[in-house]
Amino acid sequence: MYRIADLCAGVGGFHLAFKKLGVEATMACEIDKNAQNTYRFNFPETPILDDIRQMKGRDMLGAEIMCAGFPCQAFSIAGYRKGFEDARGTIFFDLARIAKEASPEVLFLENVENLKNHNKGRTFDTIKRILETELNYKVCYKVLDARTFGMYQMRKRTIILCFKDHELSHRFSLHEGGIKPPKDFSVLLDDFESLNKKYFIKEDSHLAKNYLGLIENKENPDYIYQFRRHYWREYKGRCPTLTANMGTGGHNVPFIYDPRGSPPDGHTSYRKLTPMEVFRLQGFGVDGFDFKLPEDSKDGHLYKQAGNAVPVKMIYEIAKNLAEILK
Repeated sequence: MYRIADLCAGVGGFHLAFKKLGVEATMACEIDKNAQNTYRFNFPETPILDDIRQMKGRDMLGAEIMCAGFPCQAFSIAGYRKGFEDARGTIFFDLARIAKEASPEVLFLENVENLKNHNKGRTFDTIKRILETELNYKVCYKVLDARTFGMYQMRKRTIILCFKDHELSHRFSLHEGGIKPPKDFSVLLDDFESLNKKYFIKEDSHLAKNYLGLIENKENPDYIYQFRRHYWREYKGRCPTLTANMGTGGHNVPFIYDPRGSPPDGHTSYRKLTPMEVFRLQGFGVDGFDFKLPEDSKDGHLYKQAGNAVPVKMIYEIAKNLAEILK
């Protein structure tokens, strides 16, 4: 059985998806201390390194698949075609360096939807050229929508699969999932009795007094609302793309109208989604992907971690297809 190395690991979305297939991670690498805490809470036996810049190929401990949800960064001298030097100073440079040293059979990479157009296309062109020319991998890539993998959230991501054995790439294809998303999000909500009043909007708050009246589809439990400075975006049948800036303390965390019980005294029935609810929108803690949150973690840290996470169900379905050709 093959194993994965979980780089730029976040809270372990890749690990969680592969674990359901019976595949374990030899190690992980994640620089954010709070994300490390959540990762260790769920995968206590997996060793975690904290600085990918110091990591060596041998630190992958023989894993056959390198996974990474790496950040989208511009290359300072992209286009000069100096090989690895085009990517120096970026996380991708270190991923490529480690891949060259360890030579894993497969690279499984995830990035933002707009990666191919980032920096006028230079970023992706440099990534692809290094993977193919410098590392001799066959590269397959496609932008996929998490909603086609049975997720309620709108989340399009660039998925890149790279094969050391070029023949394997001919037996593998990246395609939309064909799994319908749930019709509503009620199954993803916490029990009403367990909700802390801090998530509910206070009746005398600035938000309640000045902006709740601007909602067009008022008091409708079928909608997810997102406050954008001076107006609301309203979504029915889907959740907007979750982002890391949910952890900044603003109103980027989605709101809902929750009539399942009486709100706390002095509060409205409008409330923020809780950290665990947001994680469920990313596929954590549902459908057999067991996941829990450390009780000592701050909400802001957890919202940020959820926004940075990979969509677990999408990763799982791709990993399942990958498993078929790696047998």
